Amino acid sequence: MQIKKVLLFFLILISIAKYTKTEELEKEIWEKTNLFKIESFYGLSNFEKEKRTAIHEAGHLVIAKQLGSIVTQICIRTNNSGYIKHIKNLSLKNNRIIISLAGYLSEIIFFGKSNSGSLHDINKVIKKIIKLKRLKNNDIPNIKKALQNYINQAEIIILQNLDLIETFAETIIKQEPNEAGEKILYEKEINQIYNSLTQASR
Repeated sequence: MQIKKVLLFFLILISIAKYTKTEELEKEIWEKTNLFKIESFYGLSNFEKEKRTAIHEAGHLVIAKQLGSIVTQICIRTNNSGYIKHIKNLSLKNNRIIISLAGYLSEIIFFGKSNSGSLHDINKVIKKIIKLKRLKNNDIPNIKKALQNYINQAEIIILQNLDLIETFAETIIKQEPNEAGEKILYEKEINQIYNSLTQASR
């Protein structure tokens, strides 16, 4: 029994090391493309941090909705992290990349820079592009070209929906946090806001 526990412990360590190495490789790749502006939250007020997190997650939400995903939840936390839950259409891999970029790009458009919380999204995007386009890790020119194409597509959708993104961000900020420090909007509320604003703009 003790041997099994030791083996399990080492397997976990190996998995963590592999994951960390992969994350470092992806970070090195996107840094070489010179396409991303990342900064820390240092020096920002709590309100400014929360607003950036809300815009980030609202960007994911609105672009996911615009691309046909069913969004069931958006959440921002008091530790300045957040997430959306959406039902992915696995046949639309390109859309998944655009949705992943939407949080980072929404911050860029609204604030000029994005916080380091976007690193996870960007690393996922790099991984997906390399796999989808069957590129090598050192093929920076073609990785950059593919990235720029997805960035351009995402920016067009974001710029067409700035009011919607800002409304969702303001709404989630006004929510009362639960015991876990999470502010959440669920599918029904999300659809009500989305439908009312998109119908009004027609």
